[in-house]
Amino acid sequence: MMENLSTAYDAIELLESLGLPISQEQLLKVKQLELQYITDVIVPHIQKECEPLLEDLIGGCHLILDYSHERGLDIRTASEEDLNPIQTSQASEGSKSSSSSHDRTKYSIDGGQPLTKRRFVLSVVKKYVEHHPYASLEELERQFPSSLNSSPKYGVCRRYDEIMIKVKERPDLKKRFFLDAEDLITLIDGTKICVFNQWGKDFNNFLGVARRFHQVDYFYEDKADDETTNHVTKKYEYASFDDSNNTLSLNDYDLMNSPYRGEIDYVEAFWHLIVARYPNGEKCPHKAILLLSVVRLIESGRMTSNRIYMDDMIKNEFDELWKRYRPNIDVPSVWTPFWYLKKEQFWHFQPRVSTDEFKRFLKLQSQPTAKQMREHIQYAYIDEELVELIKNNDSEREQLIRALMDTYIQPR
Repeated sequence: MMENLSTAYDAIELLESLGLPISQEQLLKVKQLELQYITDVIVPHIQKECEPLLEDLIGGCHLILDYSHERGLDIRTASEEDLNPIQTSQASEGSKSSSSSHDRTKYSIDGGQPLTKRRFVLSVVKKYVEHHPYASLEELERQFPSSLNSSPKYGVCRRYDEIMIKVKERPDLKKRFFLDAEDLITLIDGTKICVFNQWGKDFNNFLGVARRFHQVDYFYEDKADDETTNHVTKKYEYASFDDSNNTLSLNDYDLMNSPYRGEIDYVEAFWHLIVARYPNGEKCPHKAILLLSVVRLIESGRMTSNRIYMDDMIKNEFDELWKRYRPNIDVPSVWTPFWYLKKEQFWHFQPRVSTDEFKRFLKLQSQPTAKQMREHIQYAYIDEELVELIKNNDSEREQLIRALMDTYIQPR
């Protein structure tokens, strides 16, 4: 793995030495390799070395490792209160509690009710089991690996009976897991599992995985005293992650790069596209038909490079497939799914303008016109790994097509 990363570094260095431009695609590839190396090599190594030294400590303290190329490695400790500050109010009339240190961001799943971080994690795991009724604890571990948690021994999901045994020795564990009866999850084999609920800064890790399965909207709850009616009002604003520093930025629609990518199961991603629904509950097929168009163009060799231009080739393919599978509905604009596929982890845009201008463009509150899109976007592209699967793996390509057909285009 380090050999691949070194090769990528050497390629960037060579381009710089020759004075040649470095594409966003190349930088993205390096970023993916770095994240994969950190996730698969560095984190397990740190866990192996540190966990035996920390095993005997009483809970309530966290070891935080913060690394950047510019600052180097910073290691510090933090208490539970530092990671999950509790806002307290004063009893005296007219006094106001401080809210600046309390993160009130909430998260909704597929347009549902905004949830706190801990409730969001629980709901995502519950929904996974609902949609995959034969899931085992081992499968949940594969989908929601313990490495998402900086305390991997707690992971995301654990057997309820095992945690209750540990609670006798560690009463503080009662506060770390959802243990109420209504929060427990019962698997097909009768195993009861409980979900970890202390996420703090680890929440970004879980969020990246959650977006593989659901549309996630972010709401910032701005509480302010209403002087005229003397009650607290709430204001919710859409937000997403600014990938440059993995922090929340309000009204940022740039979801091209998840803060926690890791390896993507593309078949699973195709099964769980972020789509709208018709009034009858059926999932809209727009994204799926566009992706099927891309698959067909790559497979047939008509698309010779990983560049999806806003031209007649992709438009005609989309129109043909739409008429075939939705003959009773007028053909919509192909540029609508072309734009909204940006919410999927494997779909990317190559900007035609500067980075700052492109970020402002992505913050538009509504879909831009085709003319505006052409002025700002050179082309779209998908992950190179996905291209290789479509080209060279017949079995995997068939599974990708089947996911699109069975879930959105011709749902069973």
